[in-house]
Amino acid sequence: TTTTTTTTTTTRSTTTSTTNTDSQLTVTFTFKNVKVDEDTLIDDLTVVMESNFGAKGVSVTSFETIQESRRRASTYTAVVEMTLAVAKAERQNVLSSLAEDAAQVAKLMRRNNRRKYKGLDTAASNLALKDEDGFTWSNDDTVKYKIVEQPKIFNAAAKLCESYDATLAQPKEFAEYLNFISLVEDFDALWVGMKRDAAIITDDSVSSKRRRRRRNTTTVTPSLQFSWLDGDQLVGWPFWGKSEPGKRGGDCVRTGSDGLLYTAKCGTKLAFICSKAVEE
Repeated sequence: TTTTTTTTTTTRSTTTSTTNTDSQLTVTFTFKNVKVDEDTLIDDLTVVMESNFGAKGVSVTSFETIQESRRRASTYTAVVEMTLAVAKAERQNVLSSLAEDAAQVAKLMRRNNRRKYKGLDTAASNLALKDEDGFTWSNDDTVKYKIVEQPKIFNAAAKLCESYDATLAQPKEFAEYLNFISLVEDFDALWVGMKRDAAIITDDSVSSKRRRRRRNTTTVTPSLQFSWLDGDQLVGWPFWGKSEPGKRGGDCVRTGSDGLLYTAKCGTKLAFICSKAVEE
């Protein structure tokens, strides 16, 4: 058996119009035991998504094949990344349906043409709902996130999030943070909505006779306490990186590629992630 991998990127979309009441769903399908060509698979997949899931504006953004050549038969595995629009009222139903039983997509394709898709199997991954403003919905349908890859210093990043009627992301709850990690794991560093509390300033002018000539001497002690931008303090936060939070790392906070949080100097230019609550 000889296996080769070929990756192609294409932008193919249907002519069905979308509206501002639609949400964009990004999904990656992995099809196994594919016998038909790329165009046929995409066309048939589009029909299934439109007729069974109410999808509109289907667009394939990448198509990767893993070819397996044999003496009597030739099949391959196809990894198809696509975006589609679904009505906001149905967004969570579609997302849950694909996440729980992606195999039904292969079943529907086999039902439409048993000869072409005999033995076809599939799985779905990288499911994400996006609104027309580019915010990705969280799994629990309560928070939306937007990653901005243009590097900004911390304060500038916070202001740009505000222009989206959002804030730098503040994933406070355990379950929310786990979902948050799945969104940021491909990025080395992103600003989040957390800062070091104000430094502690003490007057040392009377602490020693040797300092009497320097009556205005003060000591600045960096605080080890951090708070979210909305003022909530961290209590027993378990997601710090090794040796964090430190006194010298910086007063602002970023993500790491390991999904943990690290201090950084606020003047550093980094990409960032905004978030806002989902309106009822």
